[in-house]
Amino acid sequence: MSTLYWRPGLEMILRVQSFGAGLQSTCMLFMQLLGEIERCDCAIFADTQDESAATYAHLDYCTRYAAERGFKIHRVTIGKLSEKMMGNWRKDANTSFVTIPTFGDRGGINRRQCTREFKVAPITKKVRELLGVAPRKRIKGIAAESWQGISIDEAHRMKTNREPWIRNVYPLVDLRMTRHDCANWLKRHGFPIPSKSACIFCPYHDAATWRRMKLESPDEWQRVVELDRKLRVRGEYLHRSLKPLDEVDFSTAEDHGQLNMQFGNECEGMCGV
Repeated sequence: MSTLYWRPGLEMILRVQSFGAGLQSTCMLFMQLLGEIERCDCAIFADTQDESAATYAHLDYCTRYAAERGFKIHRVTIGKLSEKMMGNWRKDANTSFVTIPTFGDRGGINRRQCTREFKVAPITKKVRELLGVAPRKRIKGIAAESWQGISIDEAHRMKTNREPWIRNVYPLVDLRMTRHDCANWLKRHGFPIPSKSACIFCPYHDAATWRRMKLESPDEWQRVVELDRKLRVRGEYLHRSLKPLDEVDFSTAEDHGQLNMQFGNECEGMCGV
């Protein structure tokens, strides 16, 4: 087994993969399980309870495959994000509230709290639990490594962890692997290519993602359309056009008999880490 990520004293550090069930994190997981890189101690999936059915099916597959090889994927959650988003839309001060980057009818983008509160914080809490450290107790020095599924073509997303006791590690960047390399690796080893990992109502979806959901996942599409309708009560939209989602035209140039000049830019559902 590779010792690429071994460092003096590393055996005293808890190594955890932040698992998003997207392309890069799936590739990194299976590379560990096949012994191509050093194994983490475990992986953690932070569940917003609003991922697509395809993502949950893929997560179940990965969890079973890993468990058969003695590797644990923990699932953590603080609740259903779509419910927390609407928590105080009736001005209920006793209900917690989380914002996502929706588009406002007065211009601008809403504050993005979802990643920090529904992804980062639950994972950090679980890492403290695995370390056996009580809440709010101070941790001295580096106690854990967070292995992130970011590839070399997304190196601009690399950053220092907000917790001084956690060191972020980027194995795919160290290996100089791109998203394309990750897809090819999965194909060569006979693993499925996962769909994009994101909440079904994420305002960062591109037109191709919205279009595919509308055509292929009608139940999820109707859930998102209903959420978009509720958000408009307080002047927020899921689409940057500031139109109701079910009125947005997601058609392609080819649908109108035109040549699509954006070669290679189609969404293949592989951009989630």
